[in-house]
Amino acid sequence: MISGHAKRGHYKEALAFFRQMSKHGVKSSRSTLASVLSAIASLAALHHGFLIHALAIKQGFDSNIYVASSLINMYGKCAMLDAARQVFDAISHKNMIVWNTMLGVYSQNAYLSNVMELFSDITICGVHPDEFTYTSILSSCASFEYVRIGHQLHSTIIKKGFTSNLFVNNSLIDMYAKVGALTEAAKQCELMTC
Repeated sequence: MISGHAKRGHYKEALAFFRQMSKHGVKSSRSTLASVLSAIASLAALHHGFLIHALAIKQGFDSNIYVASSLINMYGKCAMLDAARQVFDAISHKNMIVWNTMLGVYSQNAYLSNVMELFSDITICGVHPDEFTYTSILSSCASFEYVRIGHQLHSTIIKKGFTSNLFVNNSLIDMYAKVGALTEAAKQCELMTC
């Protein structure tokens, strides 16, 4: 019920079901906490986020990849980037979901240098970026500061075969359009129609 309400955008109802569940002594699962955190993130209800984070720690779920990535996302949506980074740094074995969540938080909050630094950390750690990684990075490259990096990433995207991904291609178009490279943006549009 909680997950269903959260996925359909009924965030307050999801929180109400969670409160009822807790009131009746039903213990939360990892997926329940992740769903509740998603609703809290959408509402930017930081106080509730703190409470759920404390509950996750109490139940030993704070190190679970899905709960942790939901915490990172929630703190990011509430503009608490230091808290998001603390959760991220506490995860000993990071998978691509966690890396992408932290990249997305930095990107959505326009922390462009942090995006680039984190992307560098990903490659240093030997983790292989996926389509979602490139979508976040390209969004940050739309800043004039990172146009050259955007061009380099475009080459990497071609080599990795991610150009057929709609989200990656849209991010390329957006990046080129925002920096005034309209010819390149048009080329990407043409490639999408092939």
